[in-house]
Amino acid sequence: MAAQSTSGVAGRLFRGYGPLIGFAAIFTAMAVFVPSVGQEVIQEVATADTASALDDTGTAAVLTETTIVDEVAGTETTIAADAAAPGAAGGPPSGPNSTGGSKGPAGGGGNKAPGGSGAPGAAAGGIQGCGDFQVKADPYSPPCLKFSGANGGATSQGVTEKEIVIAVRIQAFSSGLVDAVSKAAGADLPSEDEADVRRTIEGLVEFFNRTYEFYGRKLRLEIFNGRGDVLKEVLGGGQEGAQNDALKVAQEIKAFADISAITPPYIDALASRKVIAIGAPYLSRAWMKAREPYVWSQFIDCSSVAENSASYYLSRFAGKPAVNAGGGLNGQPRRVGIVVPNSSWYQDCLQDGVNQLKQGGV
Repeated sequence: MAAQSTSGVAGRLFRGYGPLIGFAAIFTAMAVFVPSVGQEVIQEVATADTASALDDTGTAAVLTETTIVDEVAGTETTIAADAAAPGAAGGPPSGPNSTGGSKGPAGGGGNKAPGGSGAPGAAAGGIQGCGDFQVKADPYSPPCLKFSGANGGATSQGVTEKEIVIAVRIQAFSSGLVDAVSKAAGADLPSEDEADVRRTIEGLVEFFNRTYEFYGRKLRLEIFNGRGDVLKEVLGGGQEGAQNDALKVAQEIKAFADISAITPPYIDALASRKVIAIGAPYLSRAWMKAREPYVWSQFIDCSSVAENSASYYLSRFAGKPAVNAGGGLNGQPRRVGIVVPNSSWYQDCLQDGVNQLKQGGV
């Protein structure tokens, strides 16, 4: 009888995260490039008669005035492009308790200051509200804002008047983090077809260019086959290959960002060359902080993972007997053990967790 394949539960587990990592990296990039959701600010103004309006429970029965201020311009409302106008970016505030609006992305419109009577200003081009979200019926979508005029031109490496250059080291997805982890775990998984990976990424970029407002620009994807070994990099090696690939991205492709930055050596090499690296997998808070603003991730930092785990242990298990243990361990005081990868960047997280336990008396 043939030996049983290892692509069972472990295989399904590791492979299932493949699309998630790719899609999440691209959506994280969108959070960097696209303006955030317009927030609704509710201002409640109470009069001197508020006290008499309280019911028997001490709760106000009637609000005397409610004003809703929306950051998104209404339908057919054109935002003035006068930087010196009240409420505009860099302009004087208007109205009581108001402050100047903040400058929008890539020379776009400023945000209206709550309480001010001035309209949001545009530093260069004009912005017209559509009265909807960029993705209809999606409350997490950026607001729909039609833009025309000058967008500030070349504002950064990889950003011109017409495009934003995004790099992808293709092996990060076709034989990337999922494959590296599965190999280390001994799972026998088939490789993902590179053509499928390319088609997926290109399709997503085409969708974003068609759907989202980039202020006169379009995303331009540059996919390349790197020299680095993702498995070696995940395990702490592969420095030379990571440096070579980052050099190509910074000096040859001249990218604004790389959405395939899934290994610490590659992320570090990109950040040192001031290329935005998106995809850092569970690195420590200190590691990320030391490289900001060039490192972005769709994952929680491992410092938070360690601290949250330690906090849970302290609240639920510390000092309590192991009532479900078998044999002679049953009823014994619980002890905590921490398993951490040997890489230096994860040792910071270990220390964060240990510090939390020590503060809790363990």
